[in-house]
Amino acid sequence: MDIGAILVGAAAAILLAAYIARPFRGGTPQASAADLDAMIEGWVSEARKPSSRPAAPAARAEATRFCHHCGRPVKPDHRFCPHCGTRLDED
Repeated sequence: MDIGAILVGAAAAILLAAYIARPFRGGTPQASAADLDAMIEGWVSEARKPSSRPAAPAARAEATRFCHHCGRPVKPDHRFCPHCGTRLDED
């Protein structure tokens, strides 16, 4: 066995042990859960505030065309579908 393989195996074993031992470490899991709940409540209240950004301008009404072969949207000035190459019917 190479020394590299031994070192990689040892590192993997250490990471696995740390992951398994994580719930058994000291500390109060309830306090961290309460902190997490407080953070989430803060995010929700921030998201519920009215936005000070101006509303997006209304998109101009443009007829949307679709390829009759593949069904993907194409621009009105396209004569061929850019996705599948099918010739588009003139409307």
